[in-house]
Amino acid sequence: MAGKVILIRTRCKKCQGKGSISHWAWKVAYEECSSGELTGDWIKKNFTKIPPKEVKCKECNGLGYTEEWENISQLKKYIDEAERDKVHDSLGKKLGMI
Repeated sequence: MAGKVILIRTRCKKCQGKGSISHWAWKVAYEECSSGELTGDWIKKNFTKIPPKEVKCKECNGLGYTEEWENISQLKKYIDEAERDKVHDSLGKKLGMI
């Protein structure tokens, strides 16, 4: 990567920054089991033991955020574009076009 870079941390979209997500079995249980409990036949059919309700998010490895190196000049370009769009939208609203 040429030029200066900066490390960007972004809140994880999958876990919303918590670092953990609901185990898929609990989601299925609430959909398939009328009581919403992982008990009885559903457990016997699918698991040897009850899984934890929360598991570490694989997207962010439990950190709650993702990291990405970004070229500073590219980042400045993104910011400039966002500012232009913001000004454009503001002017459009004033003129009744948006």
